[in-house]
Amino acid sequence: MDPLLSTAIIVLLLVTNAVTLILLLRGRGLSTLPTREQYRELHPQSIDHLGRLRCHQCSSTTIHVDWKAFDMGLNIHSCNHCGIRLYRT
Repeated sequence: MDPLLSTAIIVLLLVTNAVTLILLLRGRGLSTLPTREQYRELHPQSIDHLGRLRCHQCSSTTIHVDWKAFDMGLNIHSCNHCGIRLYRT
């Protein structure tokens, strides 16, 4: 086998393994986040007078879906102000 081809195959395998590892590590612990309903139960002080959820850490009401987790089939909702992951849907 051509040495250049062997090197290319090895590099391809290393890159594939690295990407797989990154995806696995990135998703670790996300499914253990509480659901929206569980978050409401865990943090009743984080519901404002209109029934909107707030961040339990900084009280911000600007919560967004972290699209980085969307490709794993999970909608992870994070605080737009402090960045903490709050709950999953």
